[in-house]
Amino acid sequence: MSKTEISPAPSAKMDVTHGCYRVLAGPRGEVGEAIAYVGMRKLDQLTEDTVEQALAAMLAKLDIRRDAFIAQRDEQGMPSVDEYREALDATPLVMESRLDNTLHAHSQRPGARANAGDLARSCGLTETAFWLEYGRLGRRLSALLAIDPPKDKTVRQLASLYSFATFETGARPSDLTITLRPAFLEALQ
Repeated sequence: MSKTEISPAPSAKMDVTHGCYRVLAGPRGEVGEAIAYVGMRKLDQLTEDTVEQALAAMLAKLDIRRDAFIAQRDEQGMPSVDEYREALDATPLVMESRLDNTLHAHSQRPGARANAGDLARSCGLTETAFWLEYGRLGRRLSALLAIDPPKDKTVRQLASLYSFATFETGARPSDLTITLRPAFLEALQ
């Protein structure tokens, strides 16, 4: 009587978010395959003996990629143009027309510097809507890029902006002057 080797059932498909990346892993024939995406762009693909091994190998490659980006950060720990681009690719918020229009208008100002109240009005937004849009973008970028603002009290109050802009406070919140960080500005282009 011959012994039949029964191979284990192929692993189920997996959908994993890893930083600003999405990894889809699943069986492909007799092997496991993992595909990494940033936003809608396919970034990398690999196969291993099992789905679990393919997923683990892809996550390890993405960690190496992230570490390389972190090594390229400036003296303040801020991302490079390429790292911002990947985070923006992974951020569906930028696709929203209100935010996209506001960022475009802001980037067109001399030195990409604008008074918050003036910028909001020029884009047809209330200051509340403006702060919601910029705050959401900043929180998303801070999370994706693992950027922690300095412990300074003023910065903590404006932490959501720190990930993509510098700022000078005024007497009122609408007097705040926001300057897009040069690498972020270039990544928007």
